[in-house]
Amino acid sequence: MERRPVVQALAEVAAGRPRVAVNLLTGLGEKAERVGGVRVEREIIQDTRARALVDAGEHVRAAGLLHHRTTTRRHHTYEDLLLAARTPANVAGPH
Repeated sequence: MERRPVVQALAEVAAGRPRVAVNLLTGLGEKAERVGGVRVEREIIQDTRARALVDAGEHVRAAGLLHHRTTTRRHHTYEDLLLAARTPANVAGPH
């Protein structure tokens, strides 16, 4: 599988363009499930997609993605943080 869409999606999220990241990662479809053999690689893709969905205002889709993941395998507490509301203070970062 070509990994460039994942790298590009990470860059888009970091640049404040979550909709582009959502489109890139959604376009991967089932291919995303076949990335490598390590679960953490697939979870990075899912986490990036979930964060991008939240940032793009698609909270229901993000919740659905994480709900599926947390009900099909052992839950990680950091996943709750992915859906935590962002305030202007923590979006801008430290001053």
